[in-house]
Amino acid sequence: KIKPTSMDVESLAKRARADNEEVLPGGPQPIVGGEVPKEESQEPSAAATDGPAAPAEATADHVVEAGGVHTLTDAKHRHRKLILLMGYSGTGYQGMQRNPGVRTIEEDLFKALFAAGFINEEALNSPQKVDFQRTARTDKGVHASRQVVSLKMMNHPDVVARLNTLLPEQVRVFAVMRVTRSFNCKLQCSSRTYEYLCPTYAFSPPELEPVRTFRLATGTVERINATLAQYKGTHNFHNFTSRRAFKDPSSNRFIMSFQCGEPFVRDGIEVVSFRVRGQSFMLHQIRKMIGLVIAIVAGHCSPDTIARAFQEPKIDIPRAPGLGLLLDSVHFDGYNRRYGGDHDKLEWGQWDSEVAAFREQYIYSAMLKTERDENVILDWTKTLRIHTYDEKRDLVESDDDDEKEEDAPSRGRGGGAGGGGGRGGRGGARASAAEEEKEDDAGDDAEAQDKAPAAAADAPANANSVVAPATSDAPAPA
Repeated sequence: KIKPTSMDVESLAKRARADNEEVLPGGPQPIVGGEVPKEESQEPSAAATDGPAAPAEATADHVVEAGGVHTLTDAKHRHRKLILLMGYSGTGYQGMQRNPGVRTIEEDLFKALFAAGFINEEALNSPQKVDFQRTARTDKGVHASRQVVSLKMMNHPDVVARLNTLLPEQVRVFAVMRVTRSFNCKLQCSSRTYEYLCPTYAFSPPELEPVRTFRLATGTVERINATLAQYKGTHNFHNFTSRRAFKDPSSNRFIMSFQCGEPFVRDGIEVVSFRVRGQSFMLHQIRKMIGLVIAIVAGHCSPDTIARAFQEPKIDIPRAPGLGLLLDSVHFDGYNRRYGGDHDKLEWGQWDSEVAAFREQYIYSAMLKTERDENVILDWTKTLRIHTYDEKRDLVESDDDDEKEEDAPSRGRGGGAGGGGGRGGRGGARASAAEEEKEDDAGDDAEAQDKAPAAAADAPANANSVVAPATSDAPAPA
């Protein structure tokens, strides 16, 4: 039996009508003298008998009937540890994490959870009460096509539908899944995949002015991927971040894969999609890796610059704009190996078509519109020809940009890709200012990947791309 609700039948009916909640067939019945009119075949109502109200037993969909109104209760909808798979366009938001006084993704999410009745007011005001965690903390204007959050909340079959009716269209919940009680999405995320959408005119050679009609020459994508291969494996990326010393163990990061897809055309602009998967990333790391590859392939600097950047001397590496960056997916390989037999595996394949449609409508379109209106990447491309790429001492960079896609290494891992501790100290070292601004505080469950060997490749030839006309649009990457 379900415990009686603390609200009387009349109050439940009024609240349901006010909130426009679902009612039983025939609609809510009027309350007269504290009793609910009933047919002779029905059991007497609780209001017409002595003692406290005794609600009906839970139905198959866990909804309790009280006074002709469907009312959610906690008896069958117990609070469980769940994850929400969601996507969002960061346009108009000041980031993922809650920040008083500004609009954030989490603020809108928690308001929807509370309005739907899945969390109480205490959880609304103090998310730590329900063990809330995010896998990645995207910053102002940054998008995500597959973001995961975990929390304790009411386990109801209509979570996805109810939340999506309350959230803005640019924020969608794709799925809800139950996980173990101790699950923490930021600690148990084994790796993350980021995508960077880049117009190909960024590869314009030094002797050509970047224009929107630019098209990559045949074979350029192969040269791009050969250059990206130098990042694969474990390397010291101190030159690809801010205020991180060469001898800091946390400067070592493990890159699992880094690829550039075939170009496609949107609204007259040819673009390519970079996808990089790694255990964790530091401040600016992804954008600097992409910026340096663009400079090498376009012919602005020597092909051996990547190898030099892994060494101790400081090198001035160009940082690609944050406009094209989005969180593509998060991976829980360690969790799936350990708990996949008894729990649902945290894999997103069955929602790929829904995610792709959302990404195309709300993320790609927003990115390309901003580029058309503001020429963010086009203007940045023009600076590559005057960039020095020189070794510098005490090189200090500003952090006043919109990207904070980096995350902390694993707790308890030393040396390799996951080396160091948590926010308070990475292997005993004091956290730097850049670490205080990190997005992802997650580590890795896959110990075997920590000491993976570097997968460096020979730098490609330094040939230039060419301008060529394009007559038709190609499909976007998956």
